[in-house]
Amino acid sequence: MPYVGAIIGFMALFMLVDSINGDMRDFLEENTKIKQEQAALATTHGEKALRPEGDNAGENADNKGHSATEKTARPLIPWSVIITFLLAKQPQNLTYVIPFASLLAASFMTMMLGKNSELTALRAAGMSLFTCCIPVWLIAGVSCVVVFAINESWGPACLEKADAIEMEYLKHGKAKSRAAFAFELEHRDWLIDNLDMEGESTGVIVRQYRSDGTYEYLLSAQSARYDGGWVFKNGFVKHYDTEGNPLQQAPEVFETLEKNYTESPENIRSHSIDRERMTIAELWEVLCSGLVTSKRELHLLKTILLYRCLFPLAALIGALFGVALTISTNRMGQMNGFASAVGSLLLFYLITELGVLCVKNGWFQPLGSVSPFLGGALPCLAFFVAAVASMWRRA
Repeated sequence: MPYVGAIIGFMALFMLVDSINGDMRDFLEENTKIKQEQAALATTHGEKALRPEGDNAGENADNKGHSATEKTARPLIPWSVIITFLLAKQPQNLTYVIPFASLLAASFMTMMLGKNSELTALRAAGMSLFTCCIPVWLIAGVSCVVVFAINESWGPACLEKADAIEMEYLKHGKAKSRAAFAFELEHRDWLIDNLDMEGESTGVIVRQYRSDGTYEYLLSAQSARYDGGWVFKNGFVKHYDTEGNPLQQAPEVFETLEKNYTESPENIRSHSIDRERMTIAELWEVLCSGLVTSKRELHLLKTILLYRCLFPLAALIGALFGVALTISTNRMGQMNGFASAVGSLLLFYLITELGVLCVKNGWFQPLGSVSPFLGGALPCLAFFVAAVASMWRRA
């Protein structure tokens, strides 16, 4: 019950903070704009009703105004959509809430058993603390699996749902599936306004560089399709001299142009996803594609991959610290131990995020291929070993 109660309480707090910080406010402001549009439309209708029947000129003007206003009038955003949006953004918060719930529930259980001298009786009967806490380890293990599943499946799917709602009701479909990809192996950059994985992508720009980094040409097309090779339609190619300056000649205009570029839409999309939203499968796909040649980018992707694989251990780490540090024979010792357990888990969050940040900013770059392990794996493993050691000493 404390475990479930902690999860519900923290999630309610996160929803409240998200609502106050702007998520709900954006929807309420949009509803206010819609109400103003509806009021303007109602006023136009009222003015039309009050005009004399013979005022044809006024009637025609009113009809034009009515038509223009009617196009912008929209229904209010339902509360069900707003609540769905808020709920869709919570699974990512849940990955941080579950470890704290494990710690709080384990600490509460340990305090209650210590208060009634039940731990003393169990140990006097010859049972080790590890054996006594088998249900805790099982629940913490299931929590680790849940955190992993949220990061890999439920969380990204919910974020996509939230993005779809935001695009439909706040951005009104204006946001496009933009994609950008720097293919360093062949010195080429891509920028696509609307990437279509199977059909025609629109607003395509390709910048080709020479090996010395100067511009070779810029290709711009209204649309492009990939079918083993790229076919660009309705665009132009602008060439540059050896120093990277644009040539004086007019760009080459084309209706159809074929290019044997090796990049596929899947490659471009996988490299355009926000790293923080990439799943382990997507990270692995990018690493195996061979299209990333920058050592710094490779190290960052490997760091995030290791971090994603090991972060779910936070739920078990929280349970271990919650039991090991809260065991005491007096109330003051229990409270100090509980404070230490909470501080240890907070420190775990801080150190793991700091490790990824160090690799992202290039601070571990001089360490070479060891930096992904130091930034992505070592903090999680170190805290896990420390938690097990603390429990072992208590047992």
